[in-house]
Amino acid sequence: MQNGAIEKVNKTCNNEVDKHIEDKLIISIPSLKKPMSSKIHSFLYKKNRQQQIRGFYHAARLQSISKAAQIMNLTQSTVTLQVQSLEKDLGYSLLKRDSKPLILTTEGEMFYQLACPLMQQFESVVEKFLSYKKHREQKIINIAAHHISISYLMPQIIADFKKSHPKITIIIRNIAQDEAIKRLKDETIDLAFYPWMKREVGIREIKTISYDPVLIIRKNHPLKTETIKNLRDLKKFDLIRIDKKLITLNLFEEAIKSYNVKSSVEFENGSWEMLKAFVKKNDFAAVVSQICIDKNDKDFAVKNLSQFFPQMSYRILLKDGKLLQPAVQKFVDVIYETTLAS
Repeated sequence: MQNGAIEKVNKTCNNEVDKHIEDKLIISIPSLKKPMSSKIHSFLYKKNRQQQIRGFYHAARLQSISKAAQIMNLTQSTVTLQVQSLEKDLGYSLLKRDSKPLILTTEGEMFYQLACPLMQQFESVVEKFLSYKKHREQKIINIAAHHISISYLMPQIIADFKKSHPKITIIIRNIAQDEAIKRLKDETIDLAFYPWMKREVGIREIKTISYDPVLIIRKNHPLKTETIKNLRDLKKFDLIRIDKKLITLNLFEEAIKSYNVKSSVEFENGSWEMLKAFVKKNDFAAVVSQICIDKNDKDFAVKNLSQFFPQMSYRILLKDGKLLQPAVQKFVDVIYETTLAS
């Protein structure tokens, strides 16, 4: 007889034996409605609790002993022994053996709910380790950021980071916040850095630095000598503004609509530097963050608007639960330390 045929016969015989043993074992186990003892017995399957739970987990998940055996690369009789020994240790039946596909008992449902998240984590440990090891020496960091943080915060952050990681390539994407959140969840970027406005499920945030919102006008603007008592006071002046999708000042859009403040010039994908350039040459007013005003901006009159709008708090945004590579973690640390120092 050829080797291939022998192997086929042996496999068939083994399967039949396994099935016979499995049927015998299934019939032999009692239906335990009450715990056999308040004391947990010693491990009845090779003193290995983990294998007992694995066998039960896969059998319950797949609703089949044979399918569980296939995925675990074990014989059916072995998986059956694992489940039976677990049941004996617990003192409860976990599976209803008179049904196909397998059905969990009430106690089985309870045990499965406890075991499921733990086993899922355990089963993914190897893959997570290999992925972590593969990217341990990550050469590229992908960042999404607001145009203001790119202009005013990122230059110093990058300079500080490059001192310890000169060979890392940093890709900065100037995209809207909603798009950044989507890419974080898809894991196509490593982190985002934005003035945060809303909570997002699945996103972890680390607060860094905050700035007041301010109104800028040129020094001979009529508003310079006036006190802004209400946002309605802006209605008679021309407000210049950036693209709506790039606005990160909380309540700004609501206020503009509510008080019917008009804008005769708007930008698509603009920046606050553009607004500053236009304000210098025209009688426009612009609402910006205090971050973009420095000692060299002597052409502006600046009025604080913190009584009308909350501060703009910059936050590092990360996908919740994601294991950060060392270079990314270092970059997060540098953002936090650099912004606090500023």
